[in-house]
Amino acid sequence: MKLFHVSEEPDIAQFVPRTPLRNDLDQTKKFVWAINEQCLPNFLAPRECPRVTFRADENTSEEDVARFFSTSRRHCMAIEHAWFERMRNTTLYLYELDPANFCLQDQAAGYYVSEQTEAPIAKTQIDDIFGALFERGVEVRLVDHLWELSDVVIASTLCFSNCDMANARSRRLFTRHIASWDDWGKVYQSIPAFRDLIAHIFAKENLPMAEIGQLEPGTNAVFRVGGYVVKIFAPNESGMDQTLDLQTELFAIQRANALGIAAPKLIAHGFVQDKYRFAYLIMEFIEGKMMLEDDVKRMPNQAKYEFGRKLRTITDKMNTPCECFNGIDIVNDEDRWERWRKFPVRFQTERRDYLASHAFGASVFVHGDLNGDNILMTAQGDLAIIDFADAVLAPVEYEHALVAATFDFDKAFLRGYFENDTANLDERCFHGILIHAFGGDIVAERICGPEEITGLERLREKIYAVIEEAVS
Repeated sequence: MKLFHVSEEPDIAQFVPRTPLRNDLDQTKKFVWAINEQCLPNFLAPRECPRVTFRADENTSEEDVARFFSTSRRHCMAIEHAWFERMRNTTLYLYELDPANFCLQDQAAGYYVSEQTEAPIAKTQIDDIFGALFERGVEVRLVDHLWELSDVVIASTLCFSNCDMANARSRRLFTRHIASWDDWGKVYQSIPAFRDLIAHIFAKENLPMAEIGQLEPGTNAVFRVGGYVVKIFAPNESGMDQTLDLQTELFAIQRANALGIAAPKLIAHGFVQDKYRFAYLIMEFIEGKMMLEDDVKRMPNQAKYEFGRKLRTITDKMNTPCECFNGIDIVNDEDRWERWRKFPVRFQTERRDYLASHAFGASVFVHGDLNGDNILMTAQGDLAIIDFADAVLAPVEYEHALVAATFDFDKAFLRGYFENDTANLDERCFHGILIHAFGGDIVAERICGPEEITGLERLREKIYAVIEEAVS
């Protein structure tokens, strides 16, 4: 049997017994530590380098061999990328020790100890650590984080030794796997999946952590934390680049706050680089009831009228000119026509030609999705607007047409919302629906089936009839 001690010191003449650093060992005894030849590769690393080492033996299952090894090698060392250069540029000295005075301390780890001063019987200089590992049949892996690998190795049938893990990068805050939009859809409402990440974000922003609660789901992960709402945007690995959504919502909330529009106050925003790069917004939580369509339908007509009037006061303040903030062309961007593709080809052609030739007028800031989910009524009867992710620059009809359709063209509501603004309302709603990203759904859900819209004039007739009935 050969025993070794690995060091970065080039001239150790003797090894003096020392009190063990591990608290689980007898602190009244002092030892010289050595490692056997089989486990020696686990220690061919720079001082304090965190690493996960593992190997297969007779007790390792075939399943674990197939799972953890992709080559004929059955011994592996994993280090973090940050340690690559240090490992490549470090020189080690391998001291061989006489095994006579040593006894086994840990068979799995290959540790032996002696209570006597030991002098080395040979010394080998290692200038190429990676080469030395390869020569000993060891696979070397570079990883971003060691903790996830450590967890699965410990739970396996492998022999393992994890060293200097206190120096490893912190454990992942988010451990779920995201490689598609379906993956994101499985986790984005999960409090357990986001708990550690949310706690980290709140600590980073110096905000008090509280119980996490779910809110109405949307596209991104949205949770209530005490008096705050945290929105965590889907990472790029989901297959959706949420950069534009973040840019849009950040601008829109800051603008609403500056104009005194009743909307959540922006508290903080930023990024966390973890397993994925997560962008986040933190806003104040507004206590209120969503103005869902069925609830509005049950309201007395006077209450509907007041609701419409209050909402119009907000949109008048919001639907004003501003600088371009996300570069979206709501008329000519064909990516925003997806909801119209279920309509007859003739209609789609006529719509395309009309959009190309008609002058829709000046653009203003619009929320873009003022449905009942995004309108809150407080206990005091005040309204507040949330979720600005679909905000764009567009003709004001873009906003008004969706609002009218959201509440099913209700007479009392429209009377309050359009009280002094009914001129050409039918044509304005026609234009607003025609250019809206959700326009195809509005028609299909609120007016008639797509197959009935054989041409542009047919759509105009249908919308005119709905508006005439609503305002008569």
